[in-house]
Amino acid sequence: MEIKKFLEWRELSKKLKRLKEEEANLRVELCSSIFNAYGEYKTTVVELDGYEVKAVAKINTKIDEAVFNSIYNKLSPEELNVVKLKPTLDKRKYNKLPDREVLDLAIIETPGRPTLSVKEIL
Repeated sequence: MEIKKFLEWRELSKKLKRLKEEEANLRVELCSSIFNAYGEYKTTVVELDGYEVKAVAKINTKIDEAVFNSIYNKLSPEELNVVKLKPTLDKRKYNKLPDREVLDLAIIETPGRPTLSVKEIL
């Protein structure tokens, strides 16, 4: 393998990180400008110099697990019905199980994206 390719990857990785941050900041600025100018804060479609621009405001919603666990027994069936309880795997504990034959029936493994790091050691 060529060190040249590693160095090229490292530079591209740095550029990509910087560009992603710049893009996100500019997107937030543009959307804020559109929402402020048109007085809506959901989905706004405007025409700007021959371009149709669609700005969509999003709200991230999640459950505070500690609070949820403390109020679980007080929730109505209707409230419980809107909460998805999704099983997750503790990989570290899973790897230590002496017998996992039954659990393995429910485990799906797929290749992940590889990681790469380069550290200058000179």
